[in-house]
Amino acid sequence: MNDDRTSGLSSGERAPDFVAPLEGAGPARFYGRAGGRPALVIFAAGVCASTRVALDIAEAAASRHLVVPDEAEAAPLPEVDLFRDDGKLRAAFRLPEDGSARAVVLDRNLRVLDGFDLGGEAAAGRLASLLRQASAEAPAEAPAATVTAQAPVLFVPRVLDPDHCEHLRHLWSGAHADTGVERSAGGRRREVLAAESKRRRDHVVEDPDLQRLLTRTLGRRLLPEVRRLFAFGADRFEGFKIACYEASSSGFFAPHRDNLSPATAHRRFALSLNLNDGYDGGELRFPEHGDSLYRPAAGEALVFSCAMLHEVVPVTRGRRFALLSFLFGPQTARAGGARAAPPKSPPKPPDTGEI
Repeated sequence: MNDDRTSGLSSGERAPDFVAPLEGAGPARFYGRAGGRPALVIFAAGVCASTRVALDIAEAAASRHLVVPDEAEAAPLPEVDLFRDDGKLRAAFRLPEDGSARAVVLDRNLRVLDGFDLGGEAAAGRLASLLRQASAEAPAEAPAATVTAQAPVLFVPRVLDPDHCEHLRHLWSGAHADTGVERSAGGRRREVLAAESKRRRDHVVEDPDLQRLLTRTLGRRLLPEVRRLFAFGADRFEGFKIACYEASSSGFFAPHRDNLSPATAHRRFALSLNLNDGYDGGELRFPEHGDSLYRPAAGEALVFSCAMLHEVVPVTRGRRFALLSFLFGPQTARAGGARAAPPKSPPKPPDTGEI
């Protein structure tokens, strides 16, 4: 989870849209010329041997976009966008202002797979490998599915990398407890264990440094997708829990909604981020929208409205680990929510409300 502001966008972050002079066409918007297939964006002082090699490698696999300084002498290349940059584009991609040749490979949804220096001997092999990865995520020969009904959910890949997924699973192994559901008891709402409704054991993330790291990383990689596709400016997380559904207890969560009580009414979207593969069962289902089962890959997030009825079906083999939270915004602000921007002080410990 690199936070170096001059090392480039990290894997999983969305490439920023921009408007810049396009050689031969005047001002053009990047998102108007990219998307729907992998993309290669090269930042360079001009057209040199390394950029030509990279552009040739990507010719059949990706759209190609070359960004050069305003004053650079560079002739247009066939089927390559040539953008002129006054320095703002390099800054938007968090690249150093040293004129170095850098390649950024994007998936078909314009999220970063990786970025690297084009000057090394290994650059060509690295680029070819990334383009193969991008093609494997959406193989052209895969038959298109006809969708007749689905829940309005959002899958976001590569939100956490394997090392950090493993670290969170290790934290759960060190300390966890059974969690219940929120119910009215004795004239007030409180959490009660209810094995007939939920069987899950959680580790509540209380370490301030880890809270800040998760808030910053998920803020960069996840919240832009929520703003873009759900038109909601979420900027807060309701703490984080590392949850585990185990086959040994037929771990599950019966159908429920996440925002029905006064203590949870601020919630807008739920986050379920899988931390592992290698289990059976444990998928999410949204009964109001059919019987389809939803299963993010390891490191991938599933985001959905807290108003939707949803359940976790029983795990039948192994363990399913997930990082859980809720998203909300300033219009529904409440105490304890960690802001997505790097906080100036450690966020308060998260609630232990039902998730």
